[in-house]
Amino acid sequence: MKLSCSQVNSLLKFYIEDKLNSQINEMIESHIECCSSCREKYKTMLNIKLGFIQAKEYLDSIKSENDILEKFNNEPNYVTVKNLSAYSDNELSDEESLKVKKYIIKNLSGRQALEEIYELRNVLQKAFKKDENQIREDYSKKILNKIALEEEIKLGGSKLKVASLLIFLLTSFTVGLIYLITNFLV
Repeated sequence: MKLSCSQVNSLLKFYIEDKLNSQINEMIESHIECCSSCREKYKTMLNIKLGFIQAKEYLDSIKSENDILEKFNNEPNYVTVKNLSAYSDNELSDEESLKVKKYIIKNLSGRQALEEIYELRNVLQKAFKKDENQIREDYSKKILNKIALEEEIKLGGSKLKVASLLIFLLTSFTVGLIYLITNFLV
């Protein structure tokens, strides 16, 4: 039994998470080998999953916010992780931003915390940007396919009109010919 593209698309999430039986996995694998569209969707979904796994591993590897806050509580010019995050996003006023800059320059722990925030942001951005172009291409392909299908339907409709007109003309010609033959032969 072969699976259709819509069936494969419905099952891809479960296939990637390895939640299907071996028979269905084999059918999906054979479909993905033959169908470039489904293969691209599979690669996109797999890349997104891998991006989330990398982000989770990174989050697990960095110190918890409480550990970082504890370090800052022991520092004389206390700056919160919230302030560092807001600083990295350019959300602080000029005065607050200057205070954070001074703190970062003076304190190694502040620089390390800011670096961790930047690293985390980069990991998360990479996870989402990896397949941004792929998603855009898929959307463009869908639109182009829909336009092509609509044009085919329109052309199919005009072909039907031409065929109907041809049949009408042939029928009229045949009826007229039969009429002439019967009138002249009798």
